Amino acid sequence: LSGTSMATPHVSGGLALLIPLVEKQFQRRMSEAEIFSQLIKRTTPLGYKKTAEGNGLMTLGLVSKLEDLFSTYINR
Repeated sequence: LSGTSMATPHVSGGLALLIPLVEKQFQRRMSEAEIFSQLIKRTTPLGYKKTAEGNGLMTLGLVSKLEDLFSTYINR
């Protein structure tokens, strides 16, 4: 298995960890744009073409630092 077959459960699991922490800490739900922003912000490029790796490897090591979660604001 490779590609989205492996990435989808990995990202879903990461969001399952991230979203409840945010809801508890900030007592509100994340918008779709905030979720997308956090996923992009928490990736490390692996050096391959975008078509081969997407945005890179998702890293959740800093999820416990909730004060940093919303350091990037999204203007609508």
